[in-house]
Amino acid sequence: MKFFLDTNVFYGDWFLRNANFRYLFHFINNEGHELLVSRAVMQEAENIRNRDLHAAVSEVKKHLLSAAKLNGQPVATPEPTFCIEPYDLLEALRLKLDSVALVEYQSISHAVVVERALKRVRPFQENEKGYRDTLIWLSLLEHLSRLPAGSEIVFISANKSDFYDPSSKTPAFHPSLQEDIDRLCPSVVIRPYLSLFDFVDKTIDKSEHALDHSRAEMSFGEYVEEQGVNFLESIQPQVISKLQSLLTPGAPALSNATSLSADVTEGIEDLDILSTSEVGGADVYVSCMYNLRRVEIKISIPESDYLVHRQKIEGSGWFYERDTDGTQVQLTTMIRPYFTASFVHNVNDLSSRDFTVDDFSVR
Repeated sequence: MKFFLDTNVFYGDWFLRNANFRYLFHFINNEGHELLVSRAVMQEAENIRNRDLHAAVSEVKKHLLSAAKLNGQPVATPEPTFCIEPYDLLEALRLKLDSVALVEYQSISHAVVVERALKRVRPFQENEKGYRDTLIWLSLLEHLSRLPAGSEIVFISANKSDFYDPSSKTPAFHPSLQEDIDRLCPSVVIRPYLSLFDFVDKTIDKSEHALDHSRAEMSFGEYVEEQGVNFLESIQPQVISKLQSLLTPGAPALSNATSLSADVTEGIEDLDILSTSEVGGADVYVSCMYNLRRVEIKISIPESDYLVHRQKIEGSGWFYERDTDGTQVQLTTMIRPYFTASFVHNVNDLSSRDFTVDDFSVR
């Protein structure tokens, strides 16, 4: 599925931070969809943002000057420095999405655009208004004409007067634009929506797409790795039982372990989100599976236990280092632990808490 967003979708949230954008981007990444970005939309969005920002800064400067006149001297000392950052909508989108395609308009014939303007073919209306929207529309259809038959496109724009049929109670393309679709790309399905909220509200399962699965490791990979190590080092009976079954099968050689240290040498691997659900505010309950690749563990047992089970320990072939202080024997080996775990993740500040191991195994 492809998604196309008109300029008005970005207006007021230039850095794509609101909840509707978050759900849309998670949905696109999780489902393997693609966002189409018109070069004209990108240029217009950047122009509007830059224009409004410069106007806002000019307004601030004007008020500071007025305040200085009333105060007899500057009210801000030293005078503020205004740091205006460059804005790149395409880059902002690529930071959020795995797949973004740019739709160019350079190949659209100027003669075709002029003819539509003279005949007032939508998006053109009175006074030849609609040049930008016509470029957007024709370049989009040209792009869609190259897609496989049956491709689906979600078209989101609040521009009712230029794109949609005013006589329809639900969003539907203006008859002249529907003629364009039937002529230029009849084999694709274009679904119009009036707002991003409409699509998110009607289509996206907010629990399933509360997180971006493809970027989960970036969001909380370090947290689940750390918690996995803490679980191993807790030497709970569950941990010792699994280690014993693998390292000294048939002998309770590790039952009285006094300490265990774990050092992850190659990090987290195969992180798989099993389910998510919203639990209130910005908190999301996460259930996941993952493993820690190459974990060196050092486990200490009483020397008396080592002597009793020495043949089983040394014959297992698992331990490559042994140290003793006369009362404890420290055994060193390399394992790969597998976890099924759950926790709560906050999508605003990216913090995580309440980690629980639901299942654990080791190889």
